[in-house]
Amino acid sequence: MDERFSELYALREEAKKGRDPTAPDETLSYLLSAVRGRAPERILEIGAAEGLTSCAMLLSEPKARLTAIERDAERANKARENFRRFGVETRAVLHEGDAGEILPLLQGEYDLIFLDGPKVQYRRYLSDCKRLLKQGGVLLSDDVLLFGWVDGSVPVPHKRKMLVEHIREYLELLKSDPDFETEVLPIGEGLAVSVKKTSSRLSFSTGRWAWEKAPSQPFCSGNSTAAPISTETGAIGCILSASQRRVKRSS
Repeated sequence: MDERFSELYALREEAKKGRDPTAPDETLSYLLSAVRGRAPERILEIGAAEGLTSCAMLLSEPKARLTAIERDAERANKARENFRRFGVETRAVLHEGDAGEILPLLQGEYDLIFLDGPKVQYRRYLSDCKRLLKQGGVLLSDDVLLFGWVDGSVPVPHKRKMLVEHIREYLELLKSDPDFETEVLPIGEGLAVSVKKTSSRLSFSTGRWAWEKAPSQPFCSGNSTAAPISTETGAIGCILSASQRRVKRSS
């Protein structure tokens, strides 16, 4: 493994011990496989925290440029430090502030958007994410199952019911949007993978994810591995391999 990834992994382990939210290992593994497989030129991350996921994506695709949004000033400063630390500062732009105010100001198209900000705001962000995502691009929305609360497999605590309803409404918006095709994968706390349809509609095939053994990738943990797939399957970006796991549909 590249020494920079080893250093990045160590920082992620430290972040897990503190208050900084960082993507679970299997979520990041899937995300990086998508980046390697799709080779995006422009990436948008909403909810960058300390910038560790941003750095991992930029290290995985040397030609990519990334726009990050982070509201917390302390985390934003740390993200800037990490961009410099890993030598990606010339390819990363960080906007500090409310994503709901920043997103409408962004222009151009992105090949990949990773949405990992405040979950209650996902619905608010969706229209701009759709506007900014190019045809054939992928929107990855993290934490959409939340401990099994969203799909009803685990009872929802009373104080979390409003949050869960917001996420359910967000998933329904994705599922009902004719311009997206969406799968919800049981990775981490749930990852919604939405591809913006092209005129050929060949970019994604819902319900036909391949599940098989694949070589391990950095940041994989447990029984999960992720690797690029060929376009022959019709599915986007990656195969997630996991023992005794199944895809949970967004419905």
